[in-house]
Amino acid sequence: ISGAVGTMAAWRGKGIVLEEIASKYLGLEPHRIATQVAPRDGFAELVSVLAILASQLDRFALEVRELARPEIGEIYETGKRVGSSTMPQKRNPVTAERISGLAKIARSLVIVALENIPLMHERDLTNSSNERILIPHMFLIIDQMLIDMLKLLDTIYIDIDAMKRNLDLLKGQIMSEAIMIKLVERGMPRHEAHKILSEIIRNLKAEESLKQALMKDERILKFLTVNEIEETLNYYTYLGNYKELIDRTIKYSKDVLNSIQ
Repeated sequence: ISGAVGTMAAWRGKGIVLEEIASKYLGLEPHRIATQVAPRDGFAELVSVLAILASQLDRFALEVRELARPEIGEIYETGKRVGSSTMPQKRNPVTAERISGLAKIARSLVIVALENIPLMHERDLTNSSNERILIPHMFLIIDQMLIDMLKLLDTIYIDIDAMKRNLDLLKGQIMSEAIMIKLVERGMPRHEAHKILSEIIRNLKAEESLKQALMKDERILKFLTVNEIEETLNYYTYLGNYKELIDRTIKYSKDVLNSIQ
């Protein structure tokens, strides 16, 4: 419609009207700023947004893969699967791995989309060939990743016993923050509390727990009783505002989806 260089000269002053008619017929909005072709920044933005979505899916999949390692073992994918042809004990997170693998391709396509923005003079055809691959494949990749994510969420198993085992692995050291905050609340300067706890933990014996070390340290007992130490080291009560944060996240997600619909 816009002619060789985008000025609509061939339509003798009726180009804008014809553009509006054609756009209305096709159900499209005409570009307010264009040369012979539509500017490619819109395509680049689309591909970038989809790549961000892919990376968010990858973020979750990576966490599943990390927690599925035998030495952690808190999450794994259920169902029959062959983890390795030579190591029968392996149980690979194949769905999560596929999500992460596709995310790498999705992110790489952003470079192509950005390279298509600067076209020579009014336009050249360097974008044309790759966009035939770029746009459809980006949607196909995201579609497969979403399918895999739904499958992953439906098939993962959470090993609560493994979580408890990992929490107890360092014999209370993971609760050092809670002890530090409690000491600060009781009047000990924060930097001093941090320094004392770091020293205590560094000097722990092989089988000694943080609880045992705290209960024999006069600097700690000056501010906390034995019962207070035991209560503060209970990680079952150190959950913060987890419920409100989850509810807030779910609400935000629903609001976004409703705004799209």
